[in-house]
Amino acid sequence: MSSICKKMSLCLVLLAVLVHGSAAEEGGVSLTIAFWGEQSEYTDIWVPVKDEFEASHFGVRIELMHVTSGNMPEKMISMALGGQIVDVWMSNADTALTYYTAGITTALNSFMDNDPTFNRDRFFPAALEAYARGGIQYGLSSHFQVTSIWYNKELFDKTGLHYPKDDWSWEQFRDYAKKLTQDYDNDGRIIE
Repeated sequence: MSSICKKMSLCLVLLAVLVHGSAAEEGGVSLTIAFWGEQSEYTDIWVPVKDEFEASHFGVRIELMHVTSGNMPEKMISMALGGQIVDVWMSNADTALTYYTAGITTALNSFMDNDPTFNRDRFFPAALEAYARGGIQYGLSSHFQVTSIWYNKELFDKTGLHYPKDDWSWEQFRDYAKKLTQDYDNDGRIIE
């Protein structure tokens, strides 16, 4: 099982226990975790993580809900409207705002503050901010993707353009892209 997938799965399970931890101590709790992805992710990643977690956390039973990738937001909102809010579910930061706006998320601040094992420093600040509004943390990132731009210095040198600096704007990016797009033989096909 890949390390990233295992960490992602464990993060979701631990989040569920953060929210429902005291109930587990009082005789057991059943948690539903919804996620999307390929069927192989269910059998190869989620089921083994669930089994391992249940074996090491007495009284916690996890129900896995595999949702078709494109239907996750609609499924979560329609279930909530029907009174069935899932305990933990996967979400991108942009769709998480939909859940927050719909009022189906739980503020996690008190759980995070009262759990001595929770360490905010283990998260990139931007990853925490992506799932927070007005100082309220309503989600946690199981992984974080950094988007970057790579460029070919030879093309910049050939065109006489300066290399990008840290304060490069989108307007400059677009301007450079136009200048770096070349049709040297004027046949209508871009070469670079």
